[in-house]
Amino acid sequence: MFKVNELLDRLCEALDAELVRQETILTICRKKQDAIRALDIEALEARTAALECVLRETLEAEAERHHALREAVDGLGLPEEGMILSRLIEAVSEPWKSRLLHFQRRLRETLEATQAVTRAYARDLRQYL
Repeated sequence: MFKVNELLDRLCEALDAELVRQETILTICRKKQDAIRALDIEALEARTAALECVLRETLEAEAERHHALREAVDGLGLPEEGMILSRLIEAVSEPWKSRLLHFQRRLRETLEATQAVTRAYARDLRQYL
């Protein structure tokens, strides 16, 4: 059981790091929207460069997150096919269930907020062009 706890802890660390990256992306997107509304091309270019950097980090970390999920699934003896975070959450006990649900919920909220901001600044950009 100790090994499973270690694996789940490593998955939580990977999800926490991803949440930080996604929150950073949301902040940059909001600042990008402000730059578009202010017609500040220099700030827009700086925000775009920062966004590209964080997105690159996110892509690089994706393999680590998937590996941590796969190891946790293996450690619990669950079938790998179709294994997603939701199914892992169903299979674990507390306190892991609450921790993983927290990350899942916060990631979903952050991604939805980012999507809304991105749509809004795309509309603004089209309007100004």
